[in-house]
Order: sequence, then structure tokens, then C-alpha cells
Amino acid sequence: MSRLLLTAAVLAILVYAMVLGVRWLTPRIEQDIADRVTTSLAEQGLLWADVAVQGREVTLSGTAPNEAGKERALAVASKVFGVAKVDDKLEVADAKALAGKGAASYGLTITKDGDKVSVVGAVPTQADKDVLVRLANRHYGEENVDASKLEVAEGAPAGWRTAAGTVLYNIFNMENATVTFSGTEVMISGTVVDQQFSDQVENAVTATLPQSYKVAYAVDVVTPTTVSSEATVEPAAGPEGCAMDEVKGEKVYFGFDEAKLTAEDKPVLDKVAAKMDACADSKMVLAGFTDKTGSALYNKWLSQQRAEAAMRGLMRHGVAKERLKPVGYGEAHPLASNATRDGRAKNRRVEFYPGEALPYEVTSPTEVSVKKVVAPVQTAAAAAPAKPEIAKPWWAKPKAQGAGKDSWLGDSN
Repeated sequence: MSRLLLTAAVLAILVYAMVLGVRWLTPRIEQDIADRVTTSLAEQGLLWADVAVQGREVTLSGTAPNEAGKERALAVASKVFGVAKVDDKLEVADAKALAGKGAASYGLTITKDGDKVSVVGAVPTQADKDVLVRLANRHYGEENVDASKLEVAEGAPAGWRTAAGTVLYNIFNMENATVTFSGTEVMISGTVVDQQFSDQVENAVTATLPQSYKVAYAVDVVTPTTVSSEATVEPAAGPEGCAMDEVKGEKVYFGFDEAKLTAEDKPVLDKVAAKMDACADSKMVLAGFTDKTGSALYNKWLSQQRAEAAMRGLMRHGVAKERLKPVGYGEAHPLASNATRDGRAKNRRVEFYPGEALPYEVTSPTEVSVKKVVAPVQTAAAAAPAKPEIAKPWWAKPKAQGAGKDSWLGDSN
């Protein structure tokens, strides 16, 4: 009898612990799903949709610009990893409602300085503020975001949240940036380490910015020329002084569903950059990997983003882009079991391999893509002529061809 009582007591304790565990984990899971759905909507310029999560069920509410936009938002949310069901609470606006304009002086400024991002200015509602802060925290890291001067105020132009979120999301690859919103006019200035990243910003913003907004770009390519002063640089020497094998297999690691470098990666980047600086003719393959979470095709894409993030990190140290080859291998070649959390964390990585030879054969996944294919939804103004740009101020006028760009900077990987 005593054994039965003891067994029952143990089972009761286990059940109670499981209930507490579920209650503790549920808010974290819900927040993670909300963050990823918001990010996915931002990629497509669909930030007008409000996201609520209960368990693994997502509810989309708000006003879509048209029926096609509504269907696209529902499809994007349903394909986010972890989402079990999407509940449709969206309404569709009429064309007249979309034509409304806010005061020309209604403003917002987004500043990016390295990893740090600040957002200052006005948003029309608390919900809009919450969405922008959620997007910024997810994309840049909560510790790097300052939204303390973002205030709620009436008078915003139509599409304000989508416009602000679109730009906030797409300046990620800029070294520094200043974005000024004044009514429906947007000015983006700053620097990148390669023209490729400038083109990516311009193409993505142009594709997803609401049709009524006009944008001007003044993005310069800067060429870093020195290795970090904290790195130990070996004297430039012959083959015997170029001990590149010392950095073979070095790794940097990434968070779940992320492709951003952190302060923890700096020592490895310093070491690799120092070796490459000492060996002027050396080249490096940057091999990106993911864990097995998500589809094979999405993982291939994400691993390439991680490899390119490592490339940008080395370029900031002054390593020429033509010496670097980023390659994404997706979920292939895991270092540890994908069945455990620690194992998956070890598999989310970029490895460094001196030379030009690929460490593994590249294969193409056969799954159909479910994400990252930008197919922007057209608003009611889509039938109008192409979106006009702001008359370029002096700082946005194009430079003479080739000016300010070193010969080693190319436009492709």
C-alpha cells in the first residue's frame, strides 16, 4: 500500500512539474512565434497586419489594402515555422480610405551606427509602436535598440507602420544609416562596405514601400583598410610566415533563425583577419550551416546569409571582398545531433577554410521555397505609373562612374 501511495505521490509531483513547465514555456514560445511572424510580414511589406499568438495559433487582424494583400499575409503567416493555425480577422479597406494623407511634417528618424539602432519620432498608435519595437529587437538584438524616444501621436500618413518597418528591416546590411521620414517622403543615407549591399537595400525598400511613399538614396561605399587594432597581426612574410592552417576550421555561431554576428564572434574574426592581413595573397572560404529546423530550401538560404554576415565582418577589418567566398550548405554536415538543443546550437555556424577549395560538395535542395521570396503586394495605387522619387538633393546625386570605389570591390559574390 505504501508503495502505491509513494508511486501516486511521485506521479502527482511529475504532473505538477510538467504543468508548471508548460506555463513557464508558453509565453516564451508565443513571443518567439509573434517575433518571427512579424519579421516574415516585414520582409513582404505587410506590416499593416496585427499579430496575436495563443499557444501556436496566430490571429491576424487589421485592415489589408486589398484582397490580394489579405491572402498574402495569411499565406506568409501560415508558413512560419511553429505556427499551427492562422485565424483570419483581417478586413479589406476601400480605395478611398487608402488615399488619405497625413501631415507633411509628421516625422520619424531611424539611426544605425554599427550594431546600435535608435528610433526617434512619432507613430500613430501604441500597437504600431509595439510592432516596430518588436521588429527592431528581433532583427538587431534588444540590447542594441533604443526606442525610448518613440512616441504615440496622431496625424500619420496612411501606411506609416509598413513604411517605417520596411526601412527599419532592410537597412540591416548598412554599416551606418540615417533614415528621415517627413510625411510620405523618405531619405536614406549612410555607408556600406560594398555596392552589392547598397543595391540590396534600394531594391528591397523600393519593392515593399507603400506606393504613396517617395524615397531618395544617398548610400556611399566605404573601403575599410585596416585590421582591428585589437587583433594580433603577424609580420607579412613568405609562405613560412603565413600560417593560415592555424585558422582552418575556426567557427562563429548564430542564434536560432538568425544571421547576425555578436560581440562573442569578434575574437575569431580578429584572428582570421589578422592572418589574412599577414598573408596578402591568401583567400578564404566561409562555409555557413544551419540546424535541421525548418525546410531544406529555407535552411540553404539562411546558411548563405550567415556566410555573407561573416564576409561582411571580415570586410570591416579591411579584407578585400574578392578574397572571400561565402557558401551556404544549409542543414548538411552537422557537427552534433539535431535532436538536442545543444546539438542544434553547435550546428548553427560558419566555418573558415583557407584557400579556394570548397570543404564540401554543394548540393541543391529540392523542396519548394516557403519563405524569403519577395512578392510585394500591390495596393490600390498599383495601376498608377512607377513610383516617383524625391528630387535628389545635392547629397543624393550619383557620383561619377567608378568614383570612390576601389578596384577590388566587385558587385557579386
